[in-house]
Amino acid sequence: GPCRRVVLQGVLQEGGGHHRLSVLDLGFNAIGDEGCGSLATHCLAGNLNLQTLYLSGNRFGERGALSIAMGIIHGSGLRTLHLTANAIGPVGARAVVGAIAQNEVRVATAQATGQVDATEVGRLEELHLGATEITADGFLSIPAMLLSNSALKVLSVANNNLNDQDVTLLGQALSQNRRVPLESLLLSFNEISCKGVENLMNA
Repeated sequence: GPCRRVVLQGVLQEGGGHHRLSVLDLGFNAIGDEGCGSLATHCLAGNLNLQTLYLSGNRFGERGALSIAMGIIHGSGLRTLHLTANAIGPVGARAVVGAIAQNEVRVATAQATGQVDATEVGRLEELHLGATEITADGFLSIPAMLLSNSALKVLSVANNNLNDQDVTLLGQALSQNRRVPLESLLLSFNEISCKGVENLMNA
């Protein structure tokens, strides 16, 4: 409603100046694709101060996720991203996860050439994609991203109809990249049997 738009406008104006705001919680606020686009432009892209963005339970989909991905690609300080319970679908998932992978490559290159210190850049450490309708098609981008990731500590893909084959691919990626510091993996409410769990544990 009008009150929500006024509050969001104030947040965007504040974020546009890249002030000290490090956590932005806009969960369950009926934010749609257009609102995500504004957030990505004014609060996320180029803002090294914002470290946590909580957008769970809103009303954006693929286009909103594409906007978030572009904000990440343009450089941000984001370390925690909550997109749970938004229907971003496989295209949105691939865009966000691909942006995270691109950012990792950029940071690694900058560090290798001495252009930036590890403490001065945003590298995503928590990614929450529960109930986002990513399907197996969108999920494929996650194991691919994990093959070269050395920052992610928390990954939630709960309630996405994932199966044994999906978690087997995840396990293979984790076994190939020992540098990923994953501490928490949320897989609840999926279609995973004992076989999938066994494959993941073996990996």
